[in-house]
Amino acid sequence: MSKPIFFKPEFYSGEPDECVNEFIENYNLISVANEWSDDKKIMYVPIYLKKSAKAFYQNYIINNPTPTWSHFELELKEYFISPGRTRMLKAK
Repeated sequence: MSKPIFFKPEFYSGEPDECVNEFIENYNLISVANEWSDDKKIMYVPIYLKKSAKAFYQNYIINNPTPTWSHFELELKEYFISPGRTRMLKAK
């Protein structure tokens, strides 16, 4: 019996040159391919976070002891979407 293919998301560190929307979109697509439930998504996401994004997750878990993927996704976007990046995207 062959082992199923496992797809790995890219890492996200919350740096200004990274796009949180791209990370989340990619993470959600890979979650579908890997057949992860929302519970698995919230359980696995810290593996793929670094630096300030990892610190954000740790604070989020402290303040939300029963986290949901949909709430975390919204909070992550809200925290890491920079006003400068928003202006740049609107200008395109």
